[in-house]
Amino acid sequence: MSSCSEESDLTTTYQTINLELDNGLRGNFSEFIDKMEYFLVKTDTSDFLVSPYKIVANDSVYFIEDSFQKKIYKYNKFTGTYASIGRPGEGPEENLELDDFSVTNEGIIIHDSKLKKFLQFNFAGDFIEEGKSLYHRSIFYQGDNFKLIYSHNDPEIGSRIIRVNNNGEIKGFLKIEDWFAQKLTRDQNGFIYNSKLRKIFFLLPYTNEIAVFDEKGELIKIVKLEFGRYSFTKEAWNKYEDFNSQMNHAIENKLVFQVNSFLVLNDYYVISLNQEGGNGHLIILDHNFNLIRHFSDLINDLDNVKLSAIPWSAYGDKFLFLINSKRFINENPFLDKELPKIENSNINSFMDLYRGELFEDEYQVLVEVDLK
Repeated sequence: MSSCSEESDLTTTYQTINLELDNGLRGNFSEFIDKMEYFLVKTDTSDFLVSPYKIVANDSVYFIEDSFQKKIYKYNKFTGTYASIGRPGEGPEENLELDDFSVTNEGIIIHDSKLKKFLQFNFAGDFIEEGKSLYHRSIFYQGDNFKLIYSHNDPEIGSRIIRVNNNGEIKGFLKIEDWFAQKLTRDQNGFIYNSKLRKIFFLLPYTNEIAVFDEKGELIKIVKLEFGRYSFTKEAWNKYEDFNSQMNHAIENKLVFQVNSFLVLNDYYVISLNQEGGNGHLIILDHNFNLIRHFSDLINDLDNVKLSAIPWSAYGDKFLFLINSKRFINENPFLDKELPKIENSNINSFMDLYRGELFEDEYQVLVEVDLK
């Protein structure tokens, strides 16, 4: 495999954001949320969405990865129609694995580390082309004439993230330290492009750093999230080598083992994280990474629906929750009864439309939350 040139850390700009987790407040949805809207993601029994994972969304469509079936569902939230993208198999035009996917203007690109290839499909699910990949299990972003690739700190790659031009030229960003080399992880969000900011973001695992790139894939800066005494330090990673001992250490000290999600909205950044054995936190920052709001206990006073899930994805000034319909109903038994009129939420019309299906079948409930 080709090695890449390492860009010196001396040329990288670092910004540290100190977050005092003890300062999280109890709050209400109405303080920062303008509206909530519920959608039912339904697929046919012959082509059933089994294990949703990564979601990429826009005003009308959700692209939902099924990590079990190794394909993507393109779901239109207004028409209820969908197309499945990807062809599980080991032959030409097929993928045996789905490490990650990237949405372009032309369609969907899938990376398959087992068959070592990239596959492109149009939005109807038709195969377009495939090309060779040199990379093991990877998270990637497809830009104009380049890819950004995070290959789980593989020493063969030489850098934590690489930029690969269409002509094969490779540029590396950030040194791989021994203590996190070859550590595998999955990421629900991967590389995030925001068209308003014209920037690409990636939450680096294990170090709680956010890599910020321009739209040409050049590194702008690294933003380091610091949690003070609740940080899981480099020394702790070195001391506790197996997962059980790491988790026990985190629980005993209420540490942040990892950031659950970092989402980019048009006007805000939203961070979701848990202290192991402690509180969960929802943190809202402006685009200069200044703190706007920090909640450690949230009450849904808009429609009283319990949403015991982390935000999965975002677009515009909305972020999204995805909840299995059985869990949604079990956690909100009052929804089986007639509901009072509720403003700023479509839960009434949603339940009127789907009450029978929600109680009889197993689908996915997707909740869009509009920030003020």
